[in-house]
Amino acid sequence: MKPFITAITSLLIFLSASYADEVSHRAAVEEYLIITKTDQMMKPMFQEMEKMMLGLSKQMGVPEEEIDMFNKYVSGYLGTMEDQFGWDKIKDDLIKIHQETFTEAEIISFIEFYKTPAGRAYVEKDPLLMRKITEVSQKKIPAMIERLQAFEALMKEDIQKERAKKQAQEINKAKGM
Repeated sequence: MKPFITAITSLLIFLSASYADEVSHRAAVEEYLIITKTDQMMKPMFQEMEKMMLGLSKQMGVPEEEIDMFNKYVSGYLGTMEDQFGWDKIKDDLIKIHQETFTEAEIISFIEFYKTPAGRAYVEKDPLLMRKITEVSQKKIPAMIERLQAFEALMKEDIQKERAKKQAQEINKAKGM
């Protein structure tokens, strides 16, 4: 009986230590997300998406008389995105992902970095950096789309040629040639 009690006691100690590690790991991740202002990054992201989507009306050639309707749908789209990806909706998922990806020691090291002047500067300037990267990317998208469409046209042409070739071979085979 004594070995059984010892085994149960050891198991309980292990489980409580494991639970304590989980709690402290979660607390470290939450501190990391706060210090990096992850919760505040969602709003600028949605604002950038709104600017991008409203800019689409020009690219799509939406007539002036249809702009209000277009904007209504953009607002609905963005509202849905905010409802589904708002901080309160994704916080627990982000915590879990960080816990699965980084050890508690790594998270603590990140926190220490973000508390330094360089780390604070990174957090403050990261939204501007992301906005500039997005702007550069958006400028490159039309050329990329054009090239992808040309590639798609070539691919379709090659597929059609290959199908025609196979069909001709099958006809010739059926004729006994």
